[in-house]
Amino acid sequence: MKDPLRIPGVLAALGRAWEAQPDLTLPQLYGQLESRGIAWNSTDDEVTTALDDLTADHPARLADIPGAPETTRVLVVTEQPDQRITVDGTRIAVRRAPAPGSHGRVPQPVIWTHHGIRRCTVGQPLVVLDSADIPHHLGLVAGLTAGSADPAPASLTGLRRRDLGGHVYLIELDGDELAGTTVLVDRTLWLYDIGRRDVRTDRLSWARLVAGDIGEPLVVALQDGRTLRLPEVTGITVLE
Repeated sequence: MKDPLRIPGVLAALGRAWEAQPDLTLPQLYGQLESRGIAWNSTDDEVTTALDDLTADHPARLADIPGAPETTRVLVVTEQPDQRITVDGTRIAVRRAPAPGSHGRVPQPVIWTHHGIRRCTVGQPLVVLDSADIPHHLGLVAGLTAGSADPAPASLTGLRRRDLGGHVYLIELDGDELAGTTVLVDRTLWLYDIGRRDVRTDRLSWARLVAGDIGEPLVVALQDGRTLRLPEVTGITVLE
């Protein structure tokens, strides 16, 4: 007879993986294991390893991600409201989903300095402390993804849209405390011109960042052949 003491360990690994993706049914979770090579004749050790790998890709808690958020960026997807939130050791970037009837218009991302993550667990509210240690509830955590531990780049010069992959960047341009411009670089380039009373949003089709060094003007080659020249880059944040 096989050792029955192995069963709690396998069930614990299953629980960790399922808690991280609570919207999945058990058969759907089995489907993810099948995509990782698990079949009816797999050993319990192989199943446990696959479950642990699945949990590493989709952790249930911020504390389960090695080095997060101090040295590893984390993408937090929330519901109520629907947001994509990037957290690193000092800053947090919040992107709200497009509002109904906005024709896919992406709201301007908001970046601020945080003093710590009080709670970040799938199925619970995301609670972040601001620089004055005031807690902010930023929605219900629906999923976590570990990002890169590499520092933010000092230059995006030469970046082509076709080579973007799954990366998303936010570029901050020179301005004062009441007015300025930010650029969201995704498959579409979103330009947010921040005035003293409102924010103008432009959606552009881009081909390449001709110049994108911190301290230098941002120059963008558009797909229609035009070149867009913007104020100098003051910061680059990796969102995904």
